Amino acid sequence: MFMRMSRETMRQLYEDEIVYRPPLEATSILLDVASGCSWSRCTFCREEVRQRYRVSDLETIHGKLKLLATLPGITDHRTLFVLGENGLGLPTDFLLSIFADIHCFLPHVENINMYARVKEVLDKGEDDLSRLKEQGMGDLYIGVESGSNRVLKNCCKGTSVAMMKKCFGLLDQVGIPYALSSIIGLGGKELTAEHAIQTARFYNSVHPKSIRVMTLTPVHGSTLQKQILEGSFTELTAAEALLEERLFLEHLEVKNCLLIGTHISNNVPLLGMLPGDKERLKNLLDEAIVSHNPDFWQKRDFENM
Repeated sequence: MFMRMSRETMRQLYEDEIVYRPPLEATSILLDVASGCSWSRCTFCREEVRQRYRVSDLETIHGKLKLLATLPGITDHRTLFVLGENGLGLPTDFLLSIFADIHCFLPHVENINMYARVKEVLDKGEDDLSRLKEQGMGDLYIGVESGSNRVLKNCCKGTSVAMMKKCFGLLDQVGIPYALSSIIGLGGKELTAEHAIQTARFYNSVHPKSIRVMTLTPVHGSTLQKQILEGSFTELTAAEALLEERLFLEHLEVKNCLLIGTHISNNVPLLGMLPGDKERLKNLLDEAIVSHNPDFWQKRDFENM
């Protein structure tokens, strides 16, 4: 759908040159509501460096929805993704006003998905989450990053394992699906096994619709990059990242969950439904580990995707 837009229409709809959305939202309508992150303190994140948090006003969002409604083929898309790295953090009444406008201009939209943080889910509480769900709230994409409290504290995630369990229990109770993500190598060499095993065990204790794994890539100018240069954080080699991912997968026992490991940062692209595809995915990692040449695997598989 978006390939048929003129450059002028793109400029009217999207204020940033690059928009960020999960891979599973590739065919969703993208509504520009915000950009950046209101937290912006995670040591590994580009938003810690950029500090670019922005929220559009309701009048601007109204105009963008009005323009989206005129696009050819728009009615073929039943899902809308609200842009912004933590959309759920916006006030509930503000979100409900946007939802009402979405239903007015795009009445065919059935699910409204967005990014969220654990604290914002807890701050909303059952009543507000239920109100949002009644008006079309669909999947929430939440960065778990790690199941280790030590790793979470070290990277300034602003959450804990106990908070995360409470968050996902609340979402289960309300009936809002959630897609989670974590970062291979976030514990460094110092906490690699703890990070892998405890992250897998955390996923086993909740009910994610999907899990996305990425490999740590230090952002220029970030606190994490400074820690690496100072020697207080030891980054994994490519081979060590594969071993950590293999350990993570070995302990992962989720059910009816899509594992997405196709990010460009990953040494071996993985994609499969768990638990059915677990052995196949483990075999892919084993073959890459034995090859001792992860750069070759990455280049070969990404060219064929």
